[in-house]
Amino acid sequence: DHGFTITGGNNHGVTIPPQFSGRTGVSQNMTIKGNIDIGDGDGFYLFGSHYTASEYRGCPPGYCQFTARILVANNRAISNTNGFNIVPNTWMGSGQIVVRDNEALGAGIGFVVYPRYQLPAGITENSAGNVQLVNNIAAHGGTGFYADVPGLVSYNTALDNSQSGFTVTPGEAPFKFNSAIGNLVAYIRSRY
Repeated sequence: DHGFTITGGNNHGVTIPPQFSGRTGVSQNMTIKGNIDIGDGDGFYLFGSHYTASEYRGCPPGYCQFTARILVANNRAISNTNGFNIVPNTWMGSGQIVVRDNEALGAGIGFVVYPRYQLPAGITENSAGNVQLVNNIAAHGGTGFYADVPGLVSYNTALDNSQSGFTVTPGEAPFKFNSAIGNLVAYIRSRY
């Protein structure tokens, strides 16, 4: 339970790699715990693998697979553009990204979950369903939580944010037991 304090105004304070070598997907569990990031673009940044159309369609077994569990827990992001920025991209498979018991204080957006950046035509993977947001706090920032078709979103608190507490495009997983207190807007359900 020992961590680091990261400062310096960089693009990303802590970058969580999408893979360990070459095109091999994440197959080893990873824990990022007990760290503090202050004043970076993204406090904690996870950017999944991104493939071109030919690479994606020709992805052999054992590649492009996300079978690990990544736990991002008990971290604190202070005065960042995005406190926690999770973009799974083309991660597929049975893996999970669990973002639990973290705090984003004074961020433009406390917690962001995008399913992907631009994918090749005809590819509609939604790896954001593998991302769980549980028992996190986003306070005194712009938007507390911005999530596009995530997995479970539960027991989170958005407190005193200048915009919405939660802007969520619901997926198949539950959005339940969350609290929005003193935000300009409590919850915006987005569907586009």
